Amino acid sequence: MSYKTLKSFGLIIMISSLFGNFQLNEKESSSRKIGFNLNDIQLVEKDGHVRIKSDKSGFTSEEGMPELPTYSITYHVDPFTDYEVEMNIINSHFEENIDLYPSQNQINNVKNKSFLKNSDFYNSTNKYPLNNIEVSNRQIMRGEEFITITITPFNYYPNTRTLEVIDEIEIDIIENGIIENNNYKQMPRSRVFEKFMTKFSPNYVMRNNEKFQPPSILYICGGASSNDQTFQELLEWRHQRGYVVYTVDVNDIGNNSDDIKDYIDNAYNNWEIPPEFVTIVGDASGSYSVDTNYEYYSGVQGEGDWPYSLIAGNDFFPEVIIGRLSVRNPTHIGVVVNKILNYEKALDMDDGWYETASLVSDPYDSGISTVITNEYIQQLMDEYGTENIQTKYNGNSYSNWIENQFNNGTLYVNYRGYYGASGFDPDAIMEDLYNYSKHPFATFLTCDTGSFDSGTYCLSETLLRSGTPNAPVGAIAAVGTATIYTHTAFNNIINMGIYEGIFIEENYTAGEAVAYGKLVLNNIYPSNPSNNVNLFSYWNNLMGDASTHLWTKRPQIITVNHVSTIQPGSNFVNVEVLNENGLGVNEAYVTLLKGDDEIFVSAYTNSSGIATLEFEDTGSGEILVTVVKQDHKPSQSTISISNSNVVLSLPPSEISILDDAGNGDGIINAGETFDMQFRLLNSGSSSVSSLNVNLLSNSQHVNILSEAVNVGNLDSNSNSDLITFSVQLNEDVLDATDLELHLNLNSEGNNWNITVPASVSGAKMDLSNILILEDDNLNGVLEPGESCQVFISLYNQGTTQINDLSGTLSTSLPGLQINGNSSSWNTIDPNQDGLSLNSFVITANSSIINGTVANFEIVLNNNQGFNQKVNFSVQLGTVSVTDPLGPDQHGYYIYDHFDTDYDLAPTYNWIEIDPGYGGDGFDVGLNDNGNGEYSNSISTVPLPFPFTFYGIEYDEITICSNGWITFGETNMESFRNYELPGAGGPSPMVAVFWDDLKTTSGGDVFAYSSPNNDYYIIEWSDMRTFNSNSIESFQLILYNTSDQTPTGDGEMLMQYKEFNNTSTGSYPVGNWDAVIHGAYCSVGLENHDGTIGIEYTFNNQYPTAARTLNDYSALFITTRTPIIESEYVLGDINMDELVNILDIVLVVQHILEEIIIDPSNLYLADMNEDGLVNILDIVAIVSIILE
Repeated sequence: MSYKTLKSFGLIIMISSLFGNFQLNEKESSSRKIGFNLNDIQLVEKDGHVRIKSDKSGFTSEEGMPELPTYSITYHVDPFTDYEVEMNIINSHFEENIDLYPSQNQINNVKNKSFLKNSDFYNSTNKYPLNNIEVSNRQIMRGEEFITITITPFNYYPNTRTLEVIDEIEIDIIENGIIENNNYKQMPRSRVFEKFMTKFSPNYVMRNNEKFQPPSILYICGGASSNDQTFQELLEWRHQRGYVVYTVDVNDIGNNSDDIKDYIDNAYNNWEIPPEFVTIVGDASGSYSVDTNYEYYSGVQGEGDWPYSLIAGNDFFPEVIIGRLSVRNPTHIGVVVNKILNYEKALDMDDGWYETASLVSDPYDSGISTVITNEYIQQLMDEYGTENIQTKYNGNSYSNWIENQFNNGTLYVNYRGYYGASGFDPDAIMEDLYNYSKHPFATFLTCDTGSFDSGTYCLSETLLRSGTPNAPVGAIAAVGTATIYTHTAFNNIINMGIYEGIFIEENYTAGEAVAYGKLVLNNIYPSNPSNNVNLFSYWNNLMGDASTHLWTKRPQIITVNHVSTIQPGSNFVNVEVLNENGLGVNEAYVTLLKGDDEIFVSAYTNSSGIATLEFEDTGSGEILVTVVKQDHKPSQSTISISNSNVVLSLPPSEISILDDAGNGDGIINAGETFDMQFRLLNSGSSSVSSLNVNLLSNSQHVNILSEAVNVGNLDSNSNSDLITFSVQLNEDVLDATDLELHLNLNSEGNNWNITVPASVSGAKMDLSNILILEDDNLNGVLEPGESCQVFISLYNQGTTQINDLSGTLSTSLPGLQINGNSSSWNTIDPNQDGLSLNSFVITANSSIINGTVANFEIVLNNNQGFNQKVNFSVQLGTVSVTDPLGPDQHGYYIYDHFDTDYDLAPTYNWIEIDPGYGGDGFDVGLNDNGNGEYSNSISTVPLPFPFTFYGIEYDEITICSNGWITFGETNMESFRNYELPGAGGPSPMVAVFWDDLKTTSGGDVFAYSSPNNDYYIIEWSDMRTFNSNSIESFQLILYNTSDQTPTGDGEMLMQYKEFNNTSTGSYPVGNWDAVIHGAYCSVGLENHDGTIGIEYTFNNQYPTAARTLNDYSALFITTRTPIIESEYVLGDINMDELVNILDIVLVVQHILEEIIIDPSNLYLADMNEDGLVNILDIVAIVSIILE
């Protein structure tokens, strides 16, 4: 194969960047823009055609039509808001002489495939695709709604063999009203699905104020499996790990797919803790059978459990994670359960197999893509840190090699190849494997490896259940593909997705990994071409428990510390988890379990390795403590609840707050020092003596001022005397903050730990509104040069009223002055607004550009200790045609000659360089007849001084007859104009008058360098438009002034002596006449990669700040910040605050063209403001001096 690289920003772009081509911009009030950049593609020769290769895309799949990469992004939407989606092409380029490869959408096991090519299309003048953007219907995942936007950033024109490559696109997502009667159902938050949503949707934001549901699993059991004692051990282990565990027999709900699906749907929709995982226990046939589903679209009726996971919405987003323990008898159950328990508890700690992975590809029939797939997975594992990656990508004896990998011990086995798995069949597994305690996760995604309802043992089933309960062999779980009619391309995607899910996205259960792989397939092919997303999600099934936790490296040993015994009445324990270095383990999952859920509570450890678990008082007995964390060996230990006759507790009714040192309202407020008073209750039958009480807190906001209290003796069935502790709170504690208070009680070596319910009840403020009054023009907008009074309305979202509130306002924006920066508010009740009693007086310097956003911070406090910061922003002024256009992201502004409020506004001052009109320029040597018929339309010339453009320094430019230049050298001769930054032209680009121009009828292009290398001029003189034959004369002046700009970029002036924007084009119906491109002209600039730019006009459309161009117009382009004209005096050309003979000398030299006054200063010389600098202006300056 030969390769032609279009753009290369790295050797490998991984599937893990599923929306890596997309850039999510900040959301505006009712819309959001998403940028798309094509990045890296290759053109590959294949079968006499050119095939486009992209490492992270899907492909169009209409048989015989051009195969083009597609890119998709999933966007999270509000369930009650309607949206419109629009696409704008920003930048593209063309590849010529391309015979594009047609899509060959055929199944994997068909030999001697015929080559499909739609000759009608390839011989037509049509383009493909018809639409470059597609938007899906709404999709639902676990209660959240999404849309998928698919981009095909190419246009192919078969009649000219031209491929347009769209390098950059902007997508607008616009809110468009309210959706009524939406049957929206909010679901409890799920950690499992939260990972999917944040991965596949870049705008999805986790709602941190909502708690997650506990992990949960439903086992749907066939035959007598639910009563099997060994199976009960698996259920117990799941519950010990912290799962809410449900089981149901198909004998009770009906053993057909509809009944099973209905039961799952009901559990999902109506249970308080809906299942996240569903595992089927039983084969699809036999005495333990549980029915599966069958698809009929393909004609082969392939089986699959995937539909069980699709509950809400008409889409391929799952609501539960599905798996199947394909067992037929008690022996199978013993094999599978013992595997899982031994594996998840890490009973075999031999290091070698935890650090080994085995990747095998047989490209003989399925092609080199099977090798590429495993090379990708190999890179994932290598970057993750897998030490020993065994590979086999060619040769013979595949079956023996795979057997040896199993028997030697390996954590993962991945096979990509052809039907028959290169001879590794079920018989080989049962006869030749002896990996009794080292069971890998195995993925064999190829034809017929997962046909689990075939009546015989398929490969994935055999890997799961082979061996004996005491000597199990095979895999901990296996993924195979049903039917013999599968396709390499789709299997590759799911296969790569599975391992990306494990090693990149932390999908550490077998079910999550498989679901992730299918979501990758859906993300790449959201339009479900030829139903393939559905088929391959159907056919690729997990034989294993959906919740099996997969290792990715050798498990670390943890140390778990907690009390060994607690006394009756204690209602919380702290559990500390340390790693092998004695450091705290963050986010270890700790579960306490006692009896029949008398205690069942779980919590994650904090960054110090501490988990605090609260529970209700129970009787004596043992609490099982289970600690699990990914790649850490689980720990199980016990805490005994003493069989004591002393039962101490803290009744909430016995707690009171004395805050006389605060506001005296009996409520805990921020910044207060208060006394917490309470009485302990001994509800036991024995008294307690020498009782010491200590109040503690884990909160950084709390300071306990009192020492421990010695209560002494406390009789049975009696309350203690009043106990008092003084507590001080920080001022920055907001409403509803949990103070994390608890009591430690000690009596003669016995300890009780009891939580103290206490949270802050107070105010919490948010900005409600901003009222601007007394501004100069009374329009309620603070504009540059104005002073105004600003009143701020605050909203109290807390639970108590706020009194005597005051606030101090500040801003970081230079040019804003706040006089009287303090104000106050009357009492604001909960859920009410309050307007500041007096205003903040703000003055905006006249040098601030209209449209600038100012960020403010107001610090709120009162004499009761309340303290909070509220941030907000305000736009200054309203952009109008008298303001400069910009800035773009780099900092460029465009000033026109009527932006007279700004000192950088240019004055039109044509400098003639055409020798035919007496100029001294040289002919660049261009010859162009228009409409792409030219002998030479571009010329590269050296610059007399280095010129910096968008931060890059250049020493040459390429000049085009069609009204543009590019910095550096290019072979592009673009005559059709497009948007800037945008398609069709070179990057970088300065479009002075980009249109289809011709040099016939006396037109020509000249260049000139000033004697002192102060500036360089390019002039298009007497050019004609191809469309209307209108005359155009314009010039571009490059100034050697980069040392004067804040960014170090050079400055430019565009001037138009004759401006006729007349290219309307011709677009006849059908193909009776030729299409003539119109779109008027383009004026603007873009950077070297076409990602940043500023457009003054395109297609005769102008932004608000851009004035319509005419004869004698001038545009000045700079990155300098403007200064308002009123700060300077006309005639002070050198801006030394004096008008004298030095200014006259500068004007004379300018008129004589000995120097060129900088455009930013030139307006100071135009004394009579007639747009010209001449002898009349000199007379006016002399008059000022004489006065």
